[in-house]
Amino acid sequence: MREGARIRPRPRLIHQDIKPDNIMVSANNIVKLADLGISKTFDEAESDDAPKKVMGTPHYMAPEAALGKRVDQRIDIYSLARPPGTC
Repeated sequence: MREGARIRPRPRLIHQDIKPDNIMVSANNIVKLADLGISKTFDEAESDDAPKKVMGTPHYMAPEAALGKRVDQRIDIYSLARPPGTC
């Protein structure tokens, strides 16, 4: 999963809700992310100065996202780094 994120840098999206239920593997063993409903582009996240709504699955959220602070791509890295079965 991490390799795919590094190889395919476009579009530059922040998913905001990476969890096992949203990670799909195709018949060709290609990993894909599902449920982009609350995702943002990097530009949207950088220019968004409005108060933040807390969105996502609590057990997989980075602390700054849970606190309604400004988010960037690191919140997805946090979600990916969460060990399976710890929720």
